[in-house]
Amino acid sequence: EAIEQVLPKFKDALKKKNQKIKIKLSPLVVRSDSNLIAGVVTRLIENAIQFGDKDSEIEISAKTEGTETLVAISNEGPHLKSDVIEQILKPFNLNENSLHHSKGTGLGLSVSQAVLKSLGSKLKFTSEDKKVTVSFTLG
Repeated sequence: EAIEQVLPKFKDALKKKNQKIKIKLSPLVVRSDSNLIAGVVTRLIENAIQFGDKDSEIEISAKTEGTETLVAISNEGPHLKSDVIEQILKPFNLNENSLHHSKGTGLGLSVSQAVLKSLGSKLKFTSEDKKVTVSFTLG
C-alpha cells in the first residue's frame, strides 16, 4: 500500500527520461508506519529516476518471508563505489562528481537512513556493473 500510493507522482519524471517502473510485490505483512515507509520509498524512487539511465527500467520489489519484509529498488545507472555510498549517506552531501547532479539538499538518503534506523533497519546498497540496488528490511 505504501509503495503503490507513491507511484502516480512519478509519471512525468519517468516520461521525461523514458523510464518505466516494473513492480514485483508479493503479499506483504508489515506492521509499521505507512507514511514513514512511503517517504523512504519516495526518496529512493526519486533517486532511481534521477540517477538512472534514460530509456531504462526501474524495478521495485517487496517480499515477505517469515517475519521480515525486504523492499528493494533497482535501476540501471553508474556504478557506485563503497566510499561514494558512505559519502552520499551523510547529510547535505550532493557528491556532484560521482552522481553528476547539483539539485536537492543532499538530505534524501540521510533522512531515509534515519527513518529506517528508528524502525530498526537501514539502507543497503549493492552496485554491480550498471545496476544499483538500494534495499531495506522491516520486521
